[in-house]
Amino acid sequence: MVRQLCFAGRCYEKTLHPKGDVLHVTVETESGIISIEIRDANGNVIFDEDNIGTKTFDVDVSGEVIVRIEADNHKGSFSVGN
Repeated sequence: MVRQLCFAGRCYEKTLHPKGDVLHVTVETESGIISIEIRDANGNVIFDEDNIGTKTFDVDVSGEVIVRIEADNHKGSFSVGN
């Protein structure tokens, strides 16, 4: 699981090994910008969204994925896991 409370001007990338075939994503944005990209093990982009506001959603996955999160003075939180 990837989880962060405050993210200011940074980029974060992590390989996840989900137990199931769905990643649950929760983003809370008080201010700033946050973007999330999720790629499969072959490097294919399976999810990509910029300037995400407060929302919760699911992303269908199959096997290992790479989650890349970029933020510009993001204040809030996010969680990616299953």
